[in-house]
Amino acid sequence: MIKTQQASNHYTICLNCKGLGEKSRKLSKKTKLQYQKDLEQFNLNKTASTAPTLPKPSFLKCLKCDGSGLTLTANSIKTNTDIFPHIAIIGAGIGGVALAVACLHRGIPFT
Repeated sequence: MIKTQQASNHYTICLNCKGLGEKSRKLSKKTKLQYQKDLEQFNLNKTASTAPTLPKPSFLKCLKCDGSGLTLTANSIKTNTDIFPHIAIIGAGIGGVALAVACLHRGIPFT
């Protein structure tokens, strides 16, 4: 029986979309012109109770990571085991107490 070696895949955050998997589009010209028209109409009449709101841009799937937010890398990320992060535990339920005990056992500072 022949054993094959599998290359281990390492992933990192996509730098193009910053790990979100989608990028914000700019507003279309038609949408901008419609907003400007509505704003001018509001300024002229002053009868409407609320001003028109600026429309939010839509999102487009990131093409570099295909919407996953991750990209393949050749090497793994090196972790710094000397400096542990501070952990904030919210709530005093069973899960919070278990996490606090585990942090104390491992020597991780928490707040």
